[in-house]
Amino acid sequence: MDKHLKDLAPDCYRWAWRKNISVAKAMDQRGWMRGLRRMDTERALTQFVHLWTQLQTICLHPSQPDTIKWRFTADGNFTVKSAYRVQFWGACVSELLGSIWKTKVENKCRFFTWLLLQDRLPTADRIIGRGGQANPTC
Repeated sequence: MDKHLKDLAPDCYRWAWRKNISVAKAMDQRGWMRGLRRMDTERALTQFVHLWTQLQTICLHPSQPDTIKWRFTADGNFTVKSAYRVQFWGACVSELLGSIWKTKVENKCRFFTWLLLQDRLPTADRIIGRGGQANPTC
């Protein structure tokens, strides 16, 4: 689950007696339902059914310890290199950016292409947006 149970079903959480029990222990023989005796609203019942449906898809193995996996590497282990790469995901539009400066063209063409790939060309709408003078139909 991506959310805390407290966020998924706040009414059920409020009525639950044992809030510090682990999920594995509470799910053993459906013990987590015992603390929901005082449910008295339709909203709480709806949350309970929704929560029950989501809990049915969870398969816990109490003999296995919990593990933390880094989803940005193939093996699930954290590396500084992978964190550095993740930090810049989406920052570069294209891998062409590095090769632009190696081309044998005039510098003004390189610079224009670099601005183009980064979506930084001073078009009329951008110039006007910054308070400058430009022809809006151009």
